[in-house]
Amino acid sequence: MRREPDLAATRSRRRFLDRRKTQARPESRFVACFNNPVTAFVTLFGASVVVLGLYVSIHLIHREKPFKAEDAVRIAEDGTFEPTFKEAVLQRFFSRQQIVEMEQRVREKAQSLSQSALEMRRDTLLPVIAVVQSTLGTRGRPGLLGQDAATVTDAELSRVRLGLLSAWLSTNVSGVVPEQRPAIQQLVAEISLLDNLENETRKELRTELQELEPPLSFCWLYTECGWWLIEVLLWSFLGVQANTIIALIGACRESKYSPAEFVLFFPKILLAPLLALVVVAFWSSGLSESKISYLNLPYFLVFSFALGFVTEGIYEKLRELGRLVVTPSTTLSQAKLEEASRRTPYQYRTRNVMPADLPPANSFAELEKNISTVLKARAERAVVAATALNN
Repeated sequence: MRREPDLAATRSRRRFLDRRKTQARPESRFVACFNNPVTAFVTLFGASVVVLGLYVSIHLIHREKPFKAEDAVRIAEDGTFEPTFKEAVLQRFFSRQQIVEMEQRVREKAQSLSQSALEMRRDTLLPVIAVVQSTLGTRGRPGLLGQDAATVTDAELSRVRLGLLSAWLSTNVSGVVPEQRPAIQQLVAEISLLDNLENETRKELRTELQELEPPLSFCWLYTECGWWLIEVLLWSFLGVQANTIIALIGACRESKYSPAEFVLFFPKILLAPLLALVVVAFWSSGLSESKISYLNLPYFLVFSFALGFVTEGIYEKLRELGRLVVTPSTTLSQAKLEEASRRTPYQYRTRNVMPADLPPANSFAELEKNISTVLKARAERAVVAATALNN
């Protein structure tokens, strides 16, 4: 009579064999550690907490300088109040549209202040010209002071540096007769007063420039020197983390979680920052088709994160980039090779000898030797010269 197989014993035997196989292969033991998706989630969030903690610690120890409007805009020291914008600073914090709008607003404000200051400059400086010409004569009058007051334009009045003018008058007041010195000193006082008023106006304009503060501060991002490496490494790592967590959530919902698939996360977290560094270097070269080829901090953060988030999609792009960059660099150019050979100076094999350089011949044999030496040097140089002319 045939006995039915014992199902419990069969299952126990299979579990024993599976356990033996797992113990025999170290990689299988590693994969088995993540059989439970909860372990996978804990690993991902734990790694994120560790990396973010390290990142925050670095930023607390070494802080970037905050954005200051005076670092981005400089106000002219004359009566034009003309602003000079440092585009490299503005581009880090603002979009192109925001930069254009704020530059237009600041220029309009500076032009309005210049028109207001022009009236006071005309009332003060035109009498100065007449007094200086009557007291100092032709004593090396600089710029505006050497012109006819009736022909001075508004642009010339606006360009006068009041501080320099006041200093020049103070220096040359000793060159006039004592009776005329009080008039010059009165002019110096009026110019100094006007200069102080304009300095107060510049302070007010700088106060209004504080509105240039970006709506969201990204000053904590490190981009100076080699600090940008930290940002790229961190945000690309977080991009890989986010992509893996999203994929893990989807797999758990569909009951398709696979520990063997999850452990592929570990080589990706090592590969993603390396690929991100290469892509960022290529982007910063300005040779890519990116619409933004300058450093904008918000874009830089998003770009670094996205490089980690789509790591697998970068593989083919880098293959294309490698073919475009490496192939021309490793292809021999016949034209450049010929050009290099033409530029390489010919190394003469014989010494350039003149008859006077040789000792006197005491015999026909020595004379023949001297003549042969001179002729060889001349013949070689003649052939080289003829070849160079023909080419």
